[in-house]
Amino acid sequence: TVRVSPNQNYAQNVAASDLLGATSDTNEGITIDANCINIEFKHLLSKLDIQVKFASEFDENSVAINSMVLQNICTSGGYSYAVMDYDTSKLEHGDITMYYNSSTSKAEAIFYPYNPTSNPTLLINATIDDVDYSFTCPVVPNNADGFIGGKRYAMSVTIVGTSVDGTDAAIANGWDSNTEDESFVTQ
Repeated sequence: TVRVSPNQNYAQNVAASDLLGATSDTNEGITIDANCINIEFKHLLSKLDIQVKFASEFDENSVAINSMVLQNICTSGGYSYAVMDYDTSKLEHGDITMYYNSSTSKAEAIFYPYNPTSNPTLLINATIDDVDYSFTCPVVPNNADGFIGGKRYAMSVTIVGTSVDGTDAAIANGWDSNTEDESFVTQ
């Protein structure tokens, strides 16, 4: 069973939820170069990056994001290291508090890959001019396969007045990972 942390509100908790794997197949991840054996690790879970934008009606200094939560997202499932494949027979769903970087207005979370029967929801709690607001919007996969393992999805959300706009998800250009220094940096 593979579980991600429901509290990914710190960068180190996002990184701790990541799961990497490599196969011993020389055609899929192991290369031998003279005396060196290179092993290519791949991300096995899914990641969602969210760019938060504010409509022109807001002074950026008057808005504070208090929390961002993915509701009803897949937090647990099985994985077989013997065959390097997912076991989706025991999926569990829950909420994940996302890591939010206020200096870049970006949020991120790692979750178990799955094909949702009902789309997860993004809940944003923000304070605007000293008043608390809660905004929600669906997180919709960009194809019929749902959220695929090893893929990073990017979504842009714009807060406009008292609503959230922009709920399309797209596959981003791979994860920021440098396997040579074994540091998998979150954004």
